[in-house]
Parts: sequence; structure tokens; C-alpha cells
Amino acid sequence: MKLELDLVSLFNIIGTINGLFITFIILGIKKGNKTTNRIFAALIFSYTLIIFNTVYRQTGLYLAFFTRINSSFIYDVWPFAFFLCKSTDHPPILF
Repeated sequence: MKLELDLVSLFNIIGTINGLFITFIILGIKKGNKTTNRIFAALIFSYTLIIFNTVYRQTGLYLAFFTRINSSFIYDVWPFAFFLCKSTDHPPILF
């Protein structure tokens, strides 16, 4: 098995690391609406999982490691985007 790493995969890896970093930064914010910050962090994390899935498939890691991971992360994006819009429009939403 040969792992391939090209320029696009390298940019996707950098984007994945950046998305995880931004997610943890947003979760650490203590000011403002905490519910909106948590939903925004979940939205960024779901986009990060989609980018990681792209890296995972392009580099050939799915042959070596987790063969049962699928692309179901894309279904998380729109509910998080909806709840983010609702929480910024109507701030007292609680979960």
C-alpha cells in the first residue's frame, strides 16, 4: 500500500488542523452568548470532519486504518447552520 500526499492534500491537512484549532478557541470563549458559540463550534467542527474525510480518502489512509468511516458528516452541517441562525435571531434558545 502506498500513501500519496500531494499539494491539495497538504492544504486540506492544514485546513483540518486550523478547523480544530478554531473550534477549541471558540469553545473557550467565555463572553457573549454561550449557546451560539457552542453551535458555531459544532458547525466548524462538522466542516472540519468533511475536510478530514477528503484527506482520508485522497491519501489512501482508509485502506490502512478505519475502513468503516463513511461520509455521513455532511448531514450534520445544515442542522447546525439552522440552529446557529435561530440562536442569533432569538438569543434565549436553550438546549
